[in-house]
Amino acid sequence: MQYRYVAYGQGKMVRGKLEGSSALQIEEVLAQQGFRLLKLKPALHLPRLEEAFPSFFQPKKSEVILFTRQLATLQECGIGLVPALNILRSQARNRSLKKVLSELLEALSRGEPFSAGVAKYPRVFNQLYCKMVAVGEKSGQLEQALRQVAAYMERQSLMMKKVAKAMTYPALVMLLAVGVVGVLLTVALPPMVGVFETFGAKLPAPTRALLFLTHVTTTYRLQIFLGMVVLGLLAAWFLGQPLGRRVKDRALLKIPLIGGVILTGEVARFSRIVSMLLRAGVSMPDTMELVCDTSTNVVVKDALGEVQKDLLQGRGLSAPLARTKLFPPLFVQMVIIGEETATLEATLSNVADAYDGEVEEKIGVMMTFLEPAMTLMIAMVVGFIAISMITPMYSILGSLK
Repeated sequence: MQYRYVAYGQGKMVRGKLEGSSALQIEEVLAQQGFRLLKLKPALHLPRLEEAFPSFFQPKKSEVILFTRQLATLQECGIGLVPALNILRSQARNRSLKKVLSELLEALSRGEPFSAGVAKYPRVFNQLYCKMVAVGEKSGQLEQALRQVAAYMERQSLMMKKVAKAMTYPALVMLLAVGVVGVLLTVALPPMVGVFETFGAKLPAPTRALLFLTHVTTTYRLQIFLGMVVLGLLAAWFLGQPLGRRVKDRALLKIPLIGGVILTGEVARFSRIVSMLLRAGVSMPDTMELVCDTSTNVVVKDALGEVQKDLLQGRGLSAPLARTKLFPPLFVQMVIIGEETATLEATLSNVADAYDGEVEEKIGVMMTFLEPAMTLMIAMVVGFIAISMITPMYSILGSLK
């Protein structure tokens, strides 16, 4: 935050502006320069775009991954943390990332640990990142912790890109279908209504239904638009509530194909994070707490919360996982084997690799089914509209003979 100040020192009165997190910090900075603070107030200024829309200007995930890998490499080469951050700050192209690194260096100069510094930027460094950095600092193996979290983030980023790429074609097809149907109902069909009325053609039921839909959409266009906006806002509000998120996530898990992809992805994420944290030396209760926080599905998060409670009561991991009846039996059996052989972190790492591959296969199957299904659905809708428009034409032509 920027402050305006009035201070006295060295036989003169000075005024100016300074950036600081608090009034106390500004006072300390001026005292170091030999000035005594007389007056201080926040400086009024128009917010910058970065301040008004922080999510649009925060560093990209790919930039954070690259920074993490480069920092690990510099650490492995024997370069200290502060010099390494200075090097990375000088070559950073993203202005937001450069600002974050500058503030991290300031925090280190004040004696704060690196893990405490990154924890101040949850939009850039998530909870898992901060936990791994804290563990790496404590164990003296920061470079290994950085490499592990960078590998995890890169794997997750690649998976999200594959999902986005797979959903691009269906989204474009659906958008095109909505546009075609909208043009047919609002542009092509209304002129035909006048033709049908002029010749007094006998209209079949599908045509009458389509004409009624066209009449409603053209007569009450504004009301329909406003109604859709209101329904959209209400749906967004409901889905933002705990009950709405739970209903949505439970419904997604029950949808064929989609539910399997979501659950398999959650199991892969759980296995990867637990394996990585256990290998880093994090205790199982702390690991489960972090895993619960990183889950993206409320139903899975609730189930993991129950597993965490049972774990704290000394019931192990495999038995609570089986009790939820949510996770695949094969996954539970692999956890049992890992617990019995004291190789849980290695076992879960292999399980994560296997389930990551299964997620890709299920996405491929889903897209193989989804593309022809959407094409068929669009063909049926357009075909129904075309038949409803063409059928009365035969009646009109017959009456002209």
